[in-house]
Amino acid sequence: MKISIITCTFNRKEKLLRNIKSVLDQNFNNLEQFIIDDGSTDNTINEVEKLNIDFLKIIPLKKNLGQPEALFNSNVFNLISGEIYFLLDSDDLLLPGALRKIKEDA
Repeated sequence: MKISIITCTFNRKEKLLRNIKSVLDQNFNNLEQFIIDDGSTDNTINEVEKLNIDFLKIIPLKKNLGQPEALFNSNVFNLISGEIYFLLDSDDLLLPGALRKIKEDA
């Protein structure tokens, strides 16, 4: 069962990098994480691209629209391929084993 994570961000590069690390530390192979960059000016996209992580998919937006508009304008809900999907804010972290527990509960 594939899990899709959707994360919107705006100028939260350091928090986003911790967020991505918490997803990477899940040791869960069947996942994708969409990073919707809502017009950040802090070099967020370059820092995420440097990670070179296969499950990350970056959607850059040209200007800050706010999370609801970013979700709509990114077309992300037509791109996800997971049977389970959820929003994980850029300043949130997953606890160890969270994805395994979500899959078991589903």
